[in-house]
Amino acid sequence: MVSNKSFILGRENQIRRLLITLGCSLTYGEGTENPAKQGWPPLLCEKLGFDKLINVSGGGWSTSGIIKELMEQVNFKEYADWEIYVLFYLPDPTRMSFYWDVKEIQHFMITDFEDDMVYKLFHVEPDKATKQEQIFYIKMLEQICENNHCNLSLIHSDWDTQNEMEKLYPSKYWLNPQHHILSFGTDEEHEEHTAPCNHPNEKGYKVVADRIYEVFKKRHNL
Repeated sequence: MVSNKSFILGRENQIRRLLITLGCSLTYGEGTENPAKQGWPPLLCEKLGFDKLINVSGGGWSTSGIIKELMEQVNFKEYADWEIYVLFYLPDPTRMSFYWDVKEIQHFMITDFEDDMVYKLFHVEPDKATKQEQIFYIKMLEQICENNHCNLSLIHSDWDTQNEMEKLYPSKYWLNPQHHILSFGTDEEHEEHTAPCNHPNEKGYKVVADRIYEVFKKRHNL
């Protein structure tokens, strides 16, 4: 069971570079024994030589909920003199969120509902509704990052969805990997890199971190 708590990693010698990663269980590191060390965000942060990682992620988290969690957990003013990089590994667009209590955010799948109106909106044309909703929150994050002088990068957890989203909303912040970040090749290679929960295992996240590192450093001239 994945904890819905984010984690923060830091090192002694500050070089004033902060990496903020946003996402769902794939960004949290589900599938490993120690997500804070074995997920792709800490591996990427180490490869980049950044000083600090703030990983805002959790199992089943939604796009809207992740933006809310970011604003609740990160005070950008504390890092006003830092170089900040925000990397959003976007989740399934059909997830949404509401505040349940003060700073308590509930994430859920739209398709869990059976109401007639919800059915018409999200079962008949789920792509039209949920992808436009996700684009709205991408635009919101773009504004947050621009206002706080952050370097933003976007990548989608689903290869086909990323291609569709880039056509619907050709943001300048999309990372453009040459192949699917989560594709491990043959069935044997997939099994070797995947945990029983169908998320990458420690070996799989190393591959994910390496692939993201290549496109990320190229984008930001690191």
